[in-house]
Order: sequence, then C-alpha cells, then structure tokens
Amino acid sequence: MSHNKGFTLVELMITLAIAGILLGIGIPSFQDFMAENRVRSHSSALQHSLQYARSEAIKRNALISVARVGNNWNNGWAVLFGGQVLKQFTPDNNTRLATDNAATASIFFLPDGSTFSAETFTITSDGESRQVSVSLAGQVL
Repeated sequence: MSHNKGFTLVELMITLAIAGILLGIGIPSFQDFMAENRVRSHSSALQHSLQYARSEAIKRNALISVARVGNNWNNGWAVLFGGQVLKQFTPDNNTRLATDNAATASIFFLPDGSTFSAETFTITSDGESRQVSVSLAGQVL
C-alpha cells in the first residue's frame, strides 16, 4: 500500500474558503485603520507646522504665517517668513482639510506668539476626522 503525501482537493478548498472569510473580515478593518492613520498623521503635521510657526515668530521677533498652498488647504500649507518658505507640507489625495472660516488663507503668528484670530481645522479621510485648533493666545490644541 502506498501513502501519498500532500493535500487533497477538498482540504485545499476548505483552506482557501477559510482564508477568504478571514480576508473578508480583515480588509474593512485595515481600511479603517489606514484612514485613521492618515488623519492622525496629517493632524500631527499640521500641529507641528503651527507650533513651529509660533516658535519662529517668538524666536525671530517677527510675523510668521502658515498659509494654504494654492486656493485651498487641501493642496497643503507652508510656513512663511516674509516671502521665504521655511517649511511646506503636501497631503495625499485621500485627506481633506477645512477651516471653520472657508475664507481663511493664512494664520499669522505675532512676535509674542499670539494670533490675529482663532481658527479650527478639521482633517477628514474616509469617515475619520480630527480637529486642530489655534487660540487667540497662539496655543495649538
């Protein structure tokens, strides 16, 4: 009597069915994880840019701005000193950034670290969202 080593067709089909079920359960969770990660990454980058602009305004004793690139914040933003770009960030296409006031093109930090106006940014991607706020005192939350 000979013993064949290997898998039968039935065993292979059962394994593939179980793998398909596990992938079907795991892929939506992975997509949610990726959207949450994108939002967290972009909100951290915006917070860092705003905090950097505030610290540069205090350090240089000058007006520093964080301005949108192009005609909206979805194209990215830049930290500016006069006409000089100190830092720039470009988000990916799956992330949206909006402000409470759609007309806001820039946030200006004064030499004492305060701002002309408070602003709240909302970062969204595939149903996930986070907010980054700048107070009149210049605090980034």
